[in-house]
Amino acid sequence: FPVTIYKQGKNSEALSLLDDVKSQYQKDYKYYLLRGLVEASQNEHEFSVKSFIEAIKLEPLDPMAYANIGDALAKNLQYDEAEKYFKLALQLEPDFMEAICGLGVVAFQRCDYDACEHYFLRALELRPNHEVVLTNIGNCYSVQGKYKEALKVLDKAISIDPRNSLARTNRALIRLGAGKFEKGWADYFYRDWE
Repeated sequence: FPVTIYKQGKNSEALSLLDDVKSQYQKDYKYYLLRGLVEASQNEHEFSVKSFIEAIKLEPLDPMAYANIGDALAKNLQYDEAEKYFKLALQLEPDFMEAICGLGVVAFQRCDYDACEHYFLRALELRPNHEVVLTNIGNCYSVQGKYKEALKVLDKAISIDPRNSLARTNRALIRLGAGKFEKGWADYFYRDWE
């Protein structure tokens, strides 16, 4: 039940329900994973890290908690620490998508676009039609001036999810920069759907 409420974006309500059932599920690592996700969605990254650590104490071989810690740390701009946790997740499961993508995000934030490209291309090998990965690799190509490659993957991301406002905004900026104003403005204003 708290999962459904969390997926509906009702994070305070989900956290309250999690508090109510804590004694019943305090030995279940999934309880702490969910709690950490709810806390992270409320930008309570320090609390979410603590919840994910509790999950690791109960289930130390599940890469999800490590990747979630990495994600929380990255959102808190602690890239060195985030990288360590993503790599720990990959030690447990070498093809763990969330950790590979996390390393791509960290590399992007560090302006290490070769590494960023490497990680997102690796993620695309695992899931060729993952619209978030396509969007991220498109952004990586774009900042490097590889506009043709960027447009190709952004087009694919948008074909998978036409409401992908980040892909549309970045495609718009590339088109506007190339003087393709009609198509560029159409994508740029589409972002207001979010």
